[in-house]
This record gives sequence, structure tokens and C-alpha cells, in this order.
Amino acid sequence: SNEVRIELVGNGPTVSSFTPAFGPATGGTEVTINGTGFQPGVIARFGSAAGTIVSTTATRIIVRTPAQTVGLVPITVVNTSGVGVQVPNAFTYRHPAPTVTGVS
Repeated sequence: SNEVRIELVGNGPTVSSFTPAFGPATGGTEVTINGTGFQPGVIARFGSAAGTIVSTTATRIIVRTPAQTVGLVPITVVNTSGVGVQVPNAFTYRHPAPTVTGVS
């Protein structure tokens, strides 16, 4: 037969989309990352700092951003196997919004 069968063993995660693409430098933004191949124990880094994983399925990670300096950083998703994927220039850390402490 002409059937071709390819088995991928230990293939890494993929990222197809994520939202939102920005948040305050103080961290705490919940980012939803969509893709494939996410394993329990997956790590999501924003720049060099790991975010706090809120929930994980094989196709979706919800992660809370760590505090970071203002600017554009890559998002890196790494499975416990050590295989990962990086989305360059992905997330923008912005100055936090001003707060009103009083009016006179």
C-alpha cells in the first residue's frame, strides 16, 4: 500500500495563540496560551522569569505573569521532558496604570 505512517515520539509543545499580549510590569496578568502537547508540570517563562501556572490541559495553559522590567519579552513553554518552544517578542510589559489615592 502507499500509506505512510509517521510516529512522533517525544515531540515538543507548540503555541498557536495567546491572549492578552501585554500587561503591567508588576505582573499578575492571567495569560491564556493555546497550542498542543502541553504536559502536566509545564513551565511558561516570560523573558527569563517563570510565570505561575493556574491550570493546564494538553491544549491550553493559563499562567499568571511574573513581575518583569518594562519592555517586550519572549514567551517560552517547556515541558518536563525539557523540550520547549519559544515565541519571540511576544509579551509587552507596560508601566502600571496610575492610581488615584485621593481627591481634594
